[in-house]
Amino acid sequence: MERFQASDSDVEGTALLRAPATVAQIHQVADLTVRHPAFQPGYRFYTAHDYFAMLFSLAGDHAAAAPHFRALAGRRTRSGRRTSTTPASRTRTSGTARWREVDPVLHRTEVDGVPTLLAPSSGPMTAGLTFRVGLADEGAARIGITHLVEHLALHRHGVADYHYNGATGSVVTHFHMQGSERDIVTYLEMVCDSLADLPVQRLETEKAILRTEAAGHGGGVNRMLPMWRYGAQHYGLVSYPEWGIDRLGPDDVRAWANAWFTRANAVLWISGDRVPPGLRLRLPAGTLRPVPVASTVLPATPAYFTGAGGASSSTASCAGTWPVRCSP
Repeated sequence: MERFQASDSDVEGTALLRAPATVAQIHQVADLTVRHPAFQPGYRFYTAHDYFAMLFSLAGDHAAAAPHFRALAGRRTRSGRRTSTTPASRTRTSGTARWREVDPVLHRTEVDGVPTLLAPSSGPMTAGLTFRVGLADEGAARIGITHLVEHLALHRHGVADYHYNGATGSVVTHFHMQGSERDIVTYLEMVCDSLADLPVQRLETEKAILRTEAAGHGGGVNRMLPMWRYGAQHYGLVSYPEWGIDRLGPDDVRAWANAWFTRANAVLWISGDRVPPGLRLRLPAGTLRPVPVASTVLPATPAYFTGAGGASSSTASCAGTWPVRCSP
């Protein structure tokens, strides 16, 4: 997705996502995750289906995208309806950001300068606001700062009768919910307003909550794969505890929010018939941030690692000679 957004032309971006090898890779990952028989709804249920709905749509595989849109909305979409309100050639350029209309299933528009994807459907509305920032952007000394900002941004929302949540990944942070149009407006505006004025008086309390969450996370050999492949940098940081939160102060989280949670670095998606009337996304302008360049610390790939009790796990790539045995 990030490579598509960063491409130099519509033709290049579309060709990249619709290449048979790329589509096959997306299907392979979906088979191992959301389409796997053992996959269960949980903390990242909506986030996972969100990614695959968007990727399959942009790749032109509408049949594969449909189940993910249904999972996001908890209902069936309108059978066979494929419409577009903007011509395929429409392009908006803001700094390095270029957003295009490449798929007839999705409407493309903007809300206060935030690129917006609208997937027509019936029933309760589902929406999400995704920012291009995550653990891979933080650096070893600040691990956990994005997760901390996410928690602070959601604090003012309190308890609600509808589902809402936030999630921080390696390269994106996601706020999502399902409810009425009025609920959507209230939630998304609250998120944006809180990002602009973080409740830093809650800083120590939210740090304690993050430590409690971390204590309940499972381990296992697979959790360490990113570190073994990438080291203590960018994508490898997801293997590490959030050690950076202890030293973070109010100015640190404010500066991080102002730099990364911006209009140009965000995308809004909505599963519903329209953009809710009156929705405002009050965010600073900012710039679209590229994803970190991956660089492995392995001498060759594929490689495998032996863990406790003889359990092994592999980190694979199309390059290298199998097998390379490494010692963690």
